[in-house]
Amino acid sequence: MPRFVDLGKDARIATLKGMQGAMESAWNMAHASQLAQGLTASSSITVDGITITMSDGYPTAEGLVNLIKVTGFDTSEAGTFKVKDGETARTGCQVVYTAATASGTPPVVTPPTATLTTSGC
Repeated sequence: MPRFVDLGKDARIATLKGMQGAMESAWNMAHASQLAQGLTASSSITVDGITITMSDGYPTAEGLVNLIKVTGFDTSEAGTFKVKDGETARTGCQVVYTAATASGTPPVVTPPTATLTTSGC
């Protein structure tokens, strides 16, 4: 008799990895757009009529949510994208956006990150 395979967990993890890739693409596109327009690192940009708030040359957590068309995720916590089962967010099945930071003079920017947590998938 074959063992039960939890394809649902694999699907949720694949969904998270897809969101992680979308986040990386979105923040790089926003960064490039801001540079191409010659804006300062904290200037907002507009994408398809939507204002994207920026900080240190990259989207803020709120700006990133506005930049990505999010479905199937709970985004009620800033920068946290939790996979939803129906209307319930799965704790521990998420990708967390950490915004860029700058320090020093001249400022050195540490780019954003997107960290997966799959223990609750």
